Amino acid sequence: MNFGQAIKNEIIKRPIKDDEEKKYFLLGIIRGAGSLFSKDDEIGLDIRLSDEFTAMTVSGYLNTLFDYEVR
Repeated sequence: MNFGQAIKNEIIKRPIKDDEEKKYFLLGIIRGAGSLFSKDDEIGLDIRLSDEFTAMTVSGYLNTLFDYEVR
């Protein structure tokens, strides 16, 4: 594991309780691994993540903060 991956894992595994911090976490994930798309007059967000733990964390935060169900 390289240094960058070690830091990323440490950040992702750190529990976040504050909603503002969750929003900044999501902002970083979206900026680094996300893109917006439009399909059938709807706007969506596509996030490509390398591990299931991160995907479940992002999904939970999106659901909790914005009532957004991940498909």
